[in-house]
Amino acid sequence: PSPDAAHNTAIGRQRVDSAFNESRANEPYPPLEVGIGLNYGPLILGTVGEVNRMDTTVSADSVNLCSRLEGLCKLYGKGIIVPFEFLDTLENPDMYHWRYLGLIRVQGRKKPVEVVHIYDGLPDEDFNRFHTTKTRFEDALHLYRNSEYERAMEEFRKLATETPDDPALFTFMTQIHRLIASGLGDEWDGIECVPVK
Repeated sequence: PSPDAAHNTAIGRQRVDSAFNESRANEPYPPLEVGIGLNYGPLILGTVGEVNRMDTTVSADSVNLCSRLEGLCKLYGKGIIVPFEFLDTLENPDMYHWRYLGLIRVQGRKKPVEVVHIYDGLPDEDFNRFHTTKTRFEDALHLYRNSEYERAMEEFRKLATETPDDPALFTFMTQIHRLIASGLGDEWDGIECVPVK
């Protein structure tokens, strides 16, 4: 399958989940929220076992990274998280909507991954929240990555009053607070480190 097919499937999954949540809006259940990590690359597919019990699995660094990216959705927003370079594998990346998240070092990888958050397929309210604040969000992120912590914090706080349901804002504000409180701000290399859980 092509990266476009995988990406469109992920967007379709988000739309199905949105429709499902709408269909049970009047029921006393929390909404179903699914984060998706996508990557593209070689893998090994294997089937092991015997006649009465067979199991199929995939293994590769590209697969491992998918799992790590999916885990980032809790910190940076529901939707789809992909490596920035994944966008280059798509036939028409300009037709999709995304925001830049920066360099993140995930568990099991020494080299950081440059990632983006794709919010196509989310309910209109969520899509509009991410889309209307995209430029200001990325501007605040730029201030943060350039060690302008106080200005970045001020911008993230303003955004948080408007869009309190955006977890990325609180993830970055927590990191800024940690860097300032620890005195490590001047030594920070601009790469986020995801804590091991």
